Amino acid sequence: MVLHIDLIRKFPRNIFRIAMGSLLLAAVAYFIIRKEAFFSSTQLIIFGIAGVYYLAMGFGFNPLTFWAKAYIHIDSTIVKIKASMFAKAEQFQWSNIKEVQIKVTSIRFLFNQGEPHEMDYQKLDDDLISQLKESVISFCKEKDIKLG
Repeated sequence: MVLHIDLIRKFPRNIFRIAMGSLLLAAVAYFIIRKEAFFSSTQLIIFGIAGVYYLAMGFGFNPLTFWAKAYIHIDSTIVKIKASMFAKAEQFQWSNIKEVQIKVTSIRFLFNQGEPHEMDYQKLDDDLISQLKESVISFCKEKDIKLG
């Protein structure tokens, strides 16, 4: 069983953002078609990019997913954690983990050598937390890793 949780927040569909994006794109089109000199071409490009950005966010797509990643990935050999867009990705081999402690707001990994690592999950939804706990528990049982 492989568990992959994307931690980048998804936007719900938002009519206001769709309207703002459409309005910005319509304004850019108007000034380009009419060849008005009210705005410079640089300003029109910025307004166009902002319009596309707002339109994408309005339809529920997060444009940051092109550049930024944040995830929890657990499979039979490795645990990969990138807690936020700006955090460094960390990965642990199951063979290097001697104990896993499941707490109320986090999971703590104790290693054969090195410092322990604590993975906070309090910002996740309840169903994702239960999937995460079930996955970690099943891999611990499969690998004979002590659960605490």
